[in-house]
Parts: sequence; structure tokens; C-alpha cells
Amino acid sequence: MSASADPPERPEPEQPPRVDPWSGKPPGNPGFFAASTLVHAGILVVLATLSLTVVRQAEKVEVKVVETDLSDLDGAPSLEDYAGLLDVTRAPRRAVGRTRGPRIRNLRAPAMPKIGGVGPRLGRSKRGAALSAANLSFGSGGIGGLGGSFGDYVGGLRKVGLDLVLVIDTTESMQFVLDEVKERAAALVESIQRMVPTSRVGIVAYRDEGDDYVTRWTDLSFRTDKLLGFLSQLSAAGGGDWEEAVLEAIETAIEDLSWRDKSKKIMILIGGSPPHPGEVNELMSTVAAFADSGGNISAIDVTDGLHLRFSKWMWESLYGDKPFEPSPKPEHYQVVEKTYRELTANGSGELVQLEDEKELIRDVLVLTFGARWKVEMAKYVDELS
Repeated sequence: MSASADPPERPEPEQPPRVDPWSGKPPGNPGFFAASTLVHAGILVVLATLSLTVVRQAEKVEVKVVETDLSDLDGAPSLEDYAGLLDVTRAPRRAVGRTRGPRIRNLRAPAMPKIGGVGPRLGRSKRGAALSAANLSFGSGGIGGLGGSFGDYVGGLRKVGLDLVLVIDTTESMQFVLDEVKERAAALVESIQRMVPTSRVGIVAYRDEGDDYVTRWTDLSFRTDKLLGFLSQLSAAGGGDWEEAVLEAIETAIEDLSWRDKSKKIMILIGGSPPHPGEVNELMSTVAAFADSGGNISAIDVTDGLHLRFSKWMWESLYGDKPFEPSPKPEHYQVVEKTYRELTANGSGELVQLEDEKELIRDVLVLTFGARWKVEMAKYVDELS
């Protein structure tokens, strides 16, 4: 019996090469590489889809232009005259994508150079600060050829604006005053606006009950032609009694004219008659309230001029060419001076006695900025001669 033969050995199946991911050697199988690439790409897509988006709230400001009549703006207007031209409304909040780019932190403006501790200062002013000698002293050295403290004062006025109202008695005896105002009003406005381009001027004319009018006025304006047009329609007439409507004129100036909130407010009364006796106390309270609100009321008393003109007329009628000898100022004119002095004291203003009508407009300019600056304003005052 023959021995049985052993079955032939089967060859072991060939094992695929093992890949060691930490070996740093790329696999030799192209299919594996392609599959790996697809898997990684898929992971990146998933991560991008699931990434958090930072959303910030932004506020959109819509500006609506409001039609406004600018025909009254002649010259360089104050910024306060543009109030109301832009009506700002706020739209609802909405989400917007985060802005791209690097974020910059702790950025500081470069320091401005200073010499001896003096130099420019950057910052925001306090909104609505009251105008006073303290906050009118902006900077140092003056501006526009106006040196020292006066230049600082004018610089402050340029920031806030200047509103000037002339309150003028237009009864018959005041014809010489009215003529002078008509002749030199344009030069006055030009001088004021050269120093403070944001200046506006208005006029209140007054007489008394029983005359053609008690008060007439033209509102504060940059426009010289508007002022001259109003003056051209005025004439000196009426009167007859001693007292005039001083209280009504002051009230009209305060209540009916469009004073700017932050402007320097100056009122100058030009007259030669007192208020009615029963209205004196109310008048003093009214001017004091105006002063408390930041205004100033000064006065030009023309009784010296009235007395001088009347005395010369009487002298010539009685004595002809004989050298004129002035008479003492009568008591009723002294009452006017006393009343005006009290009025200006309550109104935080100043009183000027006018003898020569040629000095009228020069006195108006001095009172507008203050008699303490008369020397500094000599150039401008002389130009009105």
C-alpha cells in the first residue's frame, strides 16, 4: 500500500501595504490620497458652515433736507441760522456683517506742540454755555489785527454771533437823529460785520398812543438792504406830549424779534423822552429780566442835543447874531437822564449823553462792543466819522 501524498501548500494571500500616518511618508496608493483629500475638504466645508458669525448692531442715520427760505441770509451767517435746515431722523437698528480688516486699539492723537506751556488745545466745548467775559476769552493774541483781550472778546463773539437792536424814538423832535441813522446805517453794519461776520441788526421805531403807530419794527437780519428799506419808510412826526411809549418799544424788541439763543444780545435805546410815570416800575423789571437772560440794554440820551438845538433857535430868534450863550439844562431833561441811567443799570448796559448828532453812530458802535474797548476800536470808530 502506497503512502498517501500530502496536499500541496496553498500560497498565502498578498497583504496590502500598511500605512503609517505618523511616518511622514506619503502613501503610494493614489486612490487613498484622493479619498483623503475629499474627506478633508468635506471637513473644511462643515467647519465653515458651522462657524460662528459675529453680528453687530449698526445705526443708520437718515438726513432729510427741509426746504427753508435763505433769502434773508446775506453775508456770513452764524451756524445757529442753519438750525432746522437738516431734520435728522433715526432708522430702526439692523444687523450687518462685521467689517473686515484689522482692529486698532489704544490709538492716540499726536501731541500738539507747545512753547512755554502755550499752545492749541483740542476738545469739545460745553453745549449751551452762557456767554460771559470768562467764556468769551478764547485763545490768546487776538485775531484779525485785533490784539490782546479785545481780540479774544471779538473771537468769542464770532463763535456765538451778535444780535443788535436799535430802539429809536421817531417823534417829531427826533428828526435829526433819524436823519443820521438813515445816512450812516450801512456804514455801521459794515463796521460791525467786519469784526463779527455773524452779526445781525434789527430796528424798533416807536412813538405813543394816538400817533400813527406805537411801534414798528424790522426783524434781526444780516441784510443791510432790508434795514435801509425799513428806515426809508420812517419819518419823524407825532408826539406832542412829554412821555412816550418806551415800555412798549422795549417789550416789542424783546418779544417780537427773533433773537438767537446763544448770541450776544445787545439793545440800544435812542431817545429823549421818559416813559409814562405809571410804567416806570414795569419797565425796570422788564429790562432786568432781559439782562438776567443774557442780554444788555444801553441807551443814548439825546436831551443834551435837543436842549442845545432849541436854545440856539431861541437865542437867534431873540438876539440875532449875538454870540450864543447856552442856558442850563432844564429839569424835565434831567428827569430823562435819571430814568435812562436807572434803565441801563437794570439792563446791565451803559449810558451815553449825545451832544453832536455826528457822534451818534460812533456811540452806537462803542456801546455795541462796550465802552471799555473804545481805545481798541478807535480805527473802526474813526471810519464812521
